[in-house]
Amino acid sequence: MSRQKIFKLDIITPAGTLFSDNVLHVVAPGVNGRFGVLVNHISSVFLLQKGRVDIQAIQGDRHFAIADGVAEVKMNKMKIITRAAKDITNIDAT
Repeated sequence: MSRQKIFKLDIITPAGTLFSDNVLHVVAPGVNGRFGVLVNHISSVFLLQKGRVDIQAIQGDRHFAIADGVAEVKMNKMKIITRAAKDITNIDAT
């Protein structure tokens, strides 16, 4: 995988870091609607509402349910800081 297409994502809660890895794409629940982040995204701060974060990671897709929070994107690093988060990647909806 070309390093030019990846960036670092951290999902952080008061309990600690829930996810930290290099990723290709993130879609998160902003207060103004869902938004996507790719490598070389402009520096930004987003307010988050509760919802699902979808991650296209090197090792496979991941999904997290989050409470409200803040996302910061800066210099090919993204931090999602939230009151609570849960990995829902392997939840069977059937």
